[in-house]
Amino acid sequence: MQLQLDPWQDKVLKTKGNIVLCSGRQVGKSTVIAMKAGEFAINHSKKTILIIASVERQALLLFEKVLGYIHDTHKTYICKKDKKPTKHTLRLTNGSIIHCLPTGISGYGIRGYTIDQLYADEAHFIPEEVWSAVTPMLATTGGEIILLSTPHGREGYFYRCFKDKTFTQFHISSEDCARIPKDFLEMERARMTKRQYAQEYLGEFVDELAQFFPDKLIAACMILPRRKPGFVSSPRDYFLGVDVARMGEDESTFEIIDKINDKTLEHVESIITRKTLTTFTTREVLRLNKKYDFRKIFIDDGGIG
Repeated sequence: MQLQLDPWQDKVLKTKGNIVLCSGRQVGKSTVIAMKAGEFAINHSKKTILIIASVERQALLLFEKVLGYIHDTHKTYICKKDKKPTKHTLRLTNGSIIHCLPTGISGYGIRGYTIDQLYADEAHFIPEEVWSAVTPMLATTGGEIILLSTPHGREGYFYRCFKDKTFTQFHISSEDCARIPKDFLEMERARMTKRQYAQEYLGEFVDELAQFFPDKLIAACMILPRRKPGFVSSPRDYFLGVDVARMGEDESTFEIIDKINDKTLEHVESIITRKTLTTFTTREVLRLNKKYDFRKIFIDDGGIG
């Protein structure tokens, strides 16, 4: 029996090049991606396909769907005997091979492959460090990257690719999937917070729902021309706010505020640093204090440990 595809699924199958598929839960993204991987392997000889996810269970779920699709539609292509399918590898009689591996934290264990297609399931949950180990695998083949995931905040490789013009983007809401009963979604909406439902079922990047001040309000307040770099008026009531990130993927920021009066604050400067020791951050605070003579310095110590 032929599977009836949604219009967006049919478009995914026909799209060439890099793809990022952001969606709510249970819309059928892994089903269509399994078909896409299977058809590519069948119709292109001697190609190498790699399926990854942050953990083995997730990677195996997509791999098993690819295996099931090829078994149901092109069974004679599956190698037998000593080349029969294993837990992590599927070899085809046309010389193509599909590997399935978990990335772990760094991607160290999956280095060494040269691949023609990369499929990353729940890509937003794959650690940032992994991508520097994975993307060079496509350097000599001009291969394709296909990312599928439920979103998880406006940061990371998956989010950047969703905004990247070299990728074709698909955004699918669970509410648009006819296979999911409307009464089920209504129960979930009532059970979950607005943020949870937006992320899990609407497939939205929901950082703003967790913000104290919405982006639009912040943008509306940005009305003053930027002061010349390094310019310091004196005497003024300057204040410094510091968010310390240290050696992780987050950024440390130094935000300098000039209190014009009791109702007006001017954001004077924003300094961002990455992968720095706390000793550097301390020296930077002292340097800025010498320059601005702050009335008060505020340190967000939540991530210092």
